[in-house]
Amino acid sequence: MERILKHIMPLWAVLIAGSLFLSCKKDGINYRNSADTYVDKDNARILSVHASPDGPQLDFFFNQVKIAGAQPSSLTGLGEGLAYNKTGLQYVAGYASIKHGPGRLSIVTPAGETSVPAGTVMYSQDLSLDKSKAYSIFAVGPKVNMTALVLEDKFIYPPGKAAVRFVNLLSGSPSVKVSYSFTALGQTQPVAGEFATGIDYKGATDFLPVEFGLYVFQVKNAATGANIGGTVSLTASITKNFSLLLRGVMGSTVTPPLATTVTQDK
Repeated sequence: MERILKHIMPLWAVLIAGSLFLSCKKDGINYRNSADTYVDKDNARILSVHASPDGPQLDFFFNQVKIAGAQPSSLTGLGEGLAYNKTGLQYVAGYASIKHGPGRLSIVTPAGETSVPAGTVMYSQDLSLDKSKAYSIFAVGPKVNMTALVLEDKFIYPPGKAAVRFVNLLSGSPSVKVSYSFTALGQTQPVAGEFATGIDYKGATDFLPVEFGLYVFQVKNAATGANIGGTVSLTASITKNFSLLLRGVMGSTVTPPLATTVTQDK
């Protein structure tokens, strides 16, 4: 996998250390609250993401301990889980602390799911988690052949910059590249650049440093240059780590559509 950050802008922004956000959503970004910003030195931490386009609602468990899921529905009283694209439900859950060591990851349908019997194990695997490390677990692929992509989250904190990684979760995806238009804070003239190239399905870059400012990212076919994922904007103004996620099914014309989204990880 070739990982490239071709365009490097001059350092000018001031580090905003320890910035904390209340849970909210703006600019298409899912911001987590301050409880999710620390490093748990005694446990592992897991971020869970639903990236299976036709998959049912999902709960994530490690050694039978729930690490991601939603509160019971106010209408039915039944537990709901993460959903790929359903009004009122999230596709991503903030980091959960869990006892480190070997165990079993299970991705299961909650009681509130109706398309698949509740308690159905959609995917499971053995997994070993290291103490004080953070991981992202993505449920990917079609529901008939769901699997999981597990990444260790190696955060970086470059002074006066943010950090971004790209993860290709698009089923049937060709090798892709990620380009961007960048406008520095206080400026009006955008500058074009390329963030990464040669990223296959289930591939990911490391977290890479980026200057503060407004980015408009575009995912393209690495071989042909054809647009794939639309555009997504990110205003990077704090020293945090963000993930740019390409989700969906290549060539699908049905709902839910292919989507490029951004999450704030830490």
